[in-house]
Amino acid sequence: MSKIGGVEKVRDNDKAMTFLSDYRNLLECIPGVRRIESGRFVVEASIGPMRVELSGEVKEHKVTGRQVTNLMEVLGPGLTLVIKTIVEVGDNELNWSADYDISGALAKALQNTIGREAERVSRQIISCTVSKINAK
Repeated sequence: MSKIGGVEKVRDNDKAMTFLSDYRNLLECIPGVRRIESGRFVVEASIGPMRVELSGEVKEHKVTGRQVTNLMEVLGPGLTLVIKTIVEVGDNELNWSADYDISGALAKALQNTIGREAERVSRQIISCTVSKINAK
């Protein structure tokens, strides 16, 4: 399992909690998302030189106090990616982490490529989230 994280500034803690409490906001920030239906989604993504369509599902979305936890499973040809994100709203900041695990027939061969892509996408999602929270 790999882990990334960071701290981002936000203007309004209450607005951040409202935004993060609805998992659809997270899904709308996924780059390449083509369709969202309830907790399921379809994404067009790049894995190295390949463009693939991935299907995903929010398996868990939990709000506990000022902490929001999401567990998503993303399925693609020959691989499964499980991503757990935890975002804690502090004093005008988001302290976030994302753990991801890759499995399946192609996981070992594509581990480095998928790992880099998962990190890039995680950072894009948090950037989108922060910009939407901070929008006036």
